[in-house]
Amino acid sequence: MKKYTILFGAVCAVILAFSQNARANPFTSTLNVSNLAGLETGDFGTVTVLTLFGQTATIHFKAASGFFFVDGSSAAVELNTDSFTEAFVTESPSNNFKAFAFDQQVDGWGKFDLAVDQKSSSVHLTSIFFTVTNTDGAHPWAHPADVLALNANGFDAAAHIFATSTGKTGFAAEGHGIHVVPDGGAAAALLGLGLAGLAGIRARFGRN
Repeated sequence: MKKYTILFGAVCAVILAFSQNARANPFTSTLNVSNLAGLETGDFGTVTVLTLFGQTATIHFKAASGFFFVDGSSAAVELNTDSFTEAFVTESPSNNFKAFAFDQQVDGWGKFDLAVDQKSSSVHLTSIFFTVTNTDGAHPWAHPADVLALNANGFDAAAHIFATSTGKTGFAAEGHGIHVVPDGGAAAALLGLGLAGLAGIRARFGRN
């Protein structure tokens, strides 16, 4: 009986690992449309919900090669909640963060719940990190993929970008359907192993 108890505990641990892995999987949107002349589509950067601890999500804007984030609305997101708090973490280069803006109109892409403004438009940023905490207890986030939502124009994120190829600034956003939840099959394998183990235990006890 003891060995079955140990086996059952091991299987439960596998299933717990699966649930934690699913919660930790980052969610990424690609900034792939812009209002820059001649650069209407492309890879301008990514917006990733890196982690979700409790109801606090860490969001990372990363500029693609040849592009930088600049000035007002350097990063903007639409959030899947009606109530939240925010906190600046870091950016590169540092010391240019000015303030957060709310219900911010981002040229061409509509209004976003939260935007990051910079002090100087001459500073070109490669990455921006900040956190948001969902304070709406009635609608909690279960996974990083739950954090962002589409705004009225159909975009979950946008950014003010500078293109080195043209020396011009414009605004980029995430086009429809460009979402990635990295996994690599590990989470599914863990779940399958866990369920198979539980089935084996049930069959063994059923024979006894």
